[in-house]
Amino acid sequence: QNWTGIFKDNSKTVLELGDVPGNLYCIIRNPSNTYGYATNVLPLNTWTHVAMVFDGTAATNADRLKLYINGLQKTLTFSGTIPAYTENNNTPLIVGKGVAGRFDDIRVWDRALDAGTILGWHKRQVNNSHPDFASLRAAYNLNDGSGNSLQDLSSSLNIGQVEGNTSWRLFPGFSVFKN
Repeated sequence: QNWTGIFKDNSKTVLELGDVPGNLYCIIRNPSNTYGYATNVLPLNTWTHVAMVFDGTAATNADRLKLYINGLQKTLTFSGTIPAYTENNNTPLIVGKGVAGRFDDIRVWDRALDAGTILGWHKRQVNNSHPDFASLRAAYNLNDGSGNSLQDLSSSLNIGQVEGNTSWRLFPGFSVFKN
């Protein structure tokens, strides 16, 4: 569906499907609705690794907000000036509200990962050999199997939540996409 969220953190940091299939919006609100979007980057019915990277210390929109698909950076078109910081809050990360799709291995870091790290790890499960493991703030493998709460495997123990019509299924995504 158009304008449905892949993930959102207090509606301030959002990765959202657009108004056309295949479009993705990377939204950073603080307080304005600023974003970058990419067209035709999310294929239907295909396992796809998506990474949204925010670095408020960078000088330009293109350096502050980046999108990677299967480890490769995509060009974003921007609306507004991406802010230097995101809002700090204690709300659960919401996953999959309204999205008719499957999710696996959602991760949140407290630093901007570089292109080489994203490319090198986009098909791997995160573990303590990851060069930025100490910066991992949430890791949801989505192997929980029931309910709407997500177990955080990072040391932060942040609550995650699945919204919408949730069903847990065994799916061979690991064998199809990872390693």
